[in-house]
Amino acid sequence: MLIIQVHQAQRAGLARCVSLVLLYLMAAGCVPMHYPDNPAVAGQVTDARGGKPVSGAVIKLTRSPDDRTLTTTTSNASGGFAIAAKRHLGLLALGGDIFLPRLNVTASASGYLPAAAAVDPWRAWTGTLALEPAPAVP
Repeated sequence: MLIIQVHQAQRAGLARCVSLVLLYLMAAGCVPMHYPDNPAVAGQVTDARGGKPVSGAVIKLTRSPDDRTLTTTTSNASGGFAIAAKRHLGLLALGGDIFLPRLNVTASASGYLPAAAAVDPWRAWTGTLALEPAPAVP
């Protein structure tokens, strides 16, 4: 019984400590928040001229301005693709702006010119990336 009371007292002390740290951070203008590394991205890759699905297209989610690739996937037989959302815990400084990098989703496939679309880091993106056939090389 004594051991259980000691553990409960330790938990209560830890909970008070965590509460005080959070209260201090909020008083300093900081609030814990889940920041997006990338939103959920889903859609279809099609041929711009015929509208047929393009399977095996490489889909990249990149961050501007450094064009760093965050994740890559491949379109399926029906041209569909999906990238899951990823987030991390950080501190939001109240009164300050939140500057998140611009994101782009790009599709490329053999015989086609790449197609891209801008992605809002805070919102899921769903759309179609229509690939133009590459010009014939003489």
